[in-house]
Amino acid sequence: MTSSLPFLLSGPIVRRSEPSGISIWVATSKPVEVRAVVYDLSEGRRGDRLGSGAAERVQLGANLFVYLATATTRGASFPEGRLLGYDLEFARGALDPAEQRIWSKRQLHIRKILAKALRR
Repeated sequence: MTSSLPFLLSGPIVRRSEPSGISIWVATSKPVEVRAVVYDLSEGRRGDRLGSGAAERVQLGANLFVYLATATTRGASFPEGRLLGYDLEFARGALDPAEQRIWSKRQLHIRKILAKALRR
């Protein structure tokens, strides 16, 4: 039996932001691999990749998978007072062909802007 639930059930939500890492929460109806990538948006366009990290997954029901992806910085800390953005990248393996076509058109990325400046 196939589920009629959408792939993305909730989120993404920025759960925590610190100088050394940014955690993003998301829930899906299928198990997949999720990765967060943080980049600089201060120049008005997507800039340098500042950090990344894979998500931890917890299954809470037959069709409920919750992830917490924490992107850690490549340097000492993420820059303060600058506009940052993130991508959540979803592996295609667990999606059926119809879902793969839909998510391929969206490039398997959910783009959001972190409007909150990081504080120490």
